[in-house]
Amino acid sequence: MTSNIESYPFSESPGKEIGRGYTSIVKELGPDWVIKEFNPLKPDGTPKDKEAFEKSQNPSHIQDLQETQRILSQDSIYGSKILPTYWVLRDDQNGKEKYITIQKRFKGETLEALRDQKRFTKFFNENRDLREQMLELMWGSKKALVEMGICDDLHVGNIALVEKDGKTRELMLFDIPNLIEFQKILYGQPPASTKVRKYILAIMETRASRLEKYEKWIDVTEEEKLALDQKFGIENGKYSNVVNNLLQMKKQQFLTLPININSL
Repeated sequence: MTSNIESYPFSESPGKEIGRGYTSIVKELGPDWVIKEFNPLKPDGTPKDKEAFEKSQNPSHIQDLQETQRILSQDSIYGSKILPTYWVLRDDQNGKEKYITIQKRFKGETLEALRDQKRFTKFFNENRDLREQMLELMWGSKKALVEMGICDDLHVGNIALVEKDGKTRELMLFDIPNLIEFQKILYGQPPASTKVRKYILAIMETRASRLEKYEKWIDVTEEEKLALDQKFGIENGKYSNVVNNLLQMKKQQFLTLPININSL
């Protein structure tokens, strides 16, 4: 098994639970970090399948997450706008080695409350500095799609409004999805089953539609679009071409590889 930290680097033990999502249970880890452990329950309280936990502990799955983070952390995509995250091997209460996720703790809140158009538009109209940051995140997401052939899961629920030094505020991303896994499903050899590919393509369509919705809600001007396209190197309709290719794949049930994965 491999880790992107050589050993468990904290003297503190996990503290109280401070959050719970579909994937993880989040606990305090000293003043500056949180620890994320596998959540064994579904939202309705029923247990998840055994395979879900086994997948979360598969070294290949961890390596794919690490590679996803490496690609998304490039300056041409999100750069330093992703909260520092590490996957660490650590003995559990039974002395059995398992993977846990450690992430930098942030002071602030998420943008979860901006899921409806009225609040979203009002917030960014009133906070023009954050509007510029949101546009950069949106175009970083577009760049990720152009580079990887996969839509990132950018949404207000995984964007944190982080307070820094009590003076400035910055939008940061957390809980990045396993894009390499999706990439392998859609473009790998041997190909995944038609059912699985259709499921992933439906997710891609939802994510692309959400990004288009955010563009309308934030009222991006044509001048801004041109400037951002140039800044992120996605001129000449590159983004639209990849989105259309995904939609065509979903419709026609055959796959083509639109990118050179080895160049990433």
